[in-house]
Amino acid sequence: MEIFSLLVNSVMIVALLLSIVFTAGVVWRVEMRLDVAYKLFLAGIVCFLLAEIANFWYVPGTREIAVLVADTLRTLFSVFFLAGILSMRRIVRDMDGERKKKGGK
Repeated sequence: MEIFSLLVNSVMIVALLLSIVFTAGVVWRVEMRLDVAYKLFLAGIVCFLLAEIANFWYVPGTREIAVLVADTLRTLFSVFFLAGILSMRRIVRDMDGERKKKGGK
């Protein structure tokens, strides 16, 4: 069972690292509002990766601190990811003409 757990954790860490690489690649190539959305996604992914790394931190006297750090980073991931989704939603609504442009009728 430990080997399966190690395998799953390894796959998750590799997937998160690849997500960081590909998301950072998009950030360098896009401009303006799309850039903001992907920066928020990137910040969220980094927070989630750090939370997963914090789970491996096991020192008997400081385990509570590691859990608190991991939970805080997961919360930051949720906030950044939600902000990125809302930013992307706003862009899509503007492209579809669902939202009226400022100054327009």
